[in-house]
Amino acid sequence: HLRLRFKSGDGSIVNGIAFRSIGQKLGSALTQNRGQQLHVAGSLAVDRWQGTERVQFRVLDVAAPDQGPTVIR
Repeated sequence: HLRLRFKSGDGSIVNGIAFRSIGQKLGSALTQNRGQQLHVAGSLAVDRWQGTERVQFRVLDVAAPDQGPTVIR
């Protein structure tokens, strides 16, 4: 599993997890694009661990944002 922290454009942070992603395309995409903007698909869930409840984002898929058309001048 990969534990993640996502930061939005307004500075908000949410913890995330990508289950069974190590050695898979999802895990590779996440680690190779660390610190970069990504489109992330998943769902919010409650993480209950050792008596504490927190919100976490369960990652299902990611994609690099489209860079848009190339302008040749």
